[in-house]
Amino acid sequence: MSRIEKLITRLRSLPVEMEQSEVAVVLAHYGWTRRRTKGSHQVWGDNGQRLVLAAYGRRIKRPYLADILRLLKLEVNSED
Repeated sequence: MSRIEKLITRLRSLPVEMEQSEVAVVLAHYGWTRRRTKGSHQVWGDNGQRLVLAAYGRRIKRPYLADILRLLKLEVNSED
């Protein structure tokens, strides 16, 4: 299993938080680009859609991860 597959699987499990760098890899894989960063907030964009992430201490919290899943049209794994 490749690194991106592992990160997507982890994201789909909807953890409490993920590292900012891990989320960036997944978003870039799906064609999203970081438009700007100001303080702890990052603005990502793709085809007219916008996603604002607040990274507290370099970690992205669960509500933002759920938004990412929705925008990427991925489902949450229910294997827990």
